[in-house]
Amino acid sequence: MYVDGVLSKYYIGMLWDNLIKERTDEHRRNKLKDPNYINIDHTIEILSLLDLISKDKYENLMRLKRIRNKVIHKLYEPSAKEAEELYNMAFNILLQLMK
Repeated sequence: MYVDGVLSKYYIGMLWDNLIKERTDEHRRNKLKDPNYINIDHTIEILSLLDLISKDKYENLMRLKRIRNKVIHKLYEPSAKEAEELYNMAFNILLQLMK
């Protein structure tokens, strides 16, 4: 489960970094990369609104984020079905990163 969260966070971060690198100066980039200013939820929403991720990818990333947060913050134990689903999502993200 931890690997799923790391991969999705890395993937989202990579997309976000590419977006702000192209459109901002260094001062704005530093602010937009500060987790106290913008969190992963905001980042996914913005990437979706700008059509930089598909609706399916948005839904998958939000689901992965929700379950990851439940596991980390509420000690939730995902079912075997959820774990397999999350593994498959993380595997697909890893494949995209390797392209």
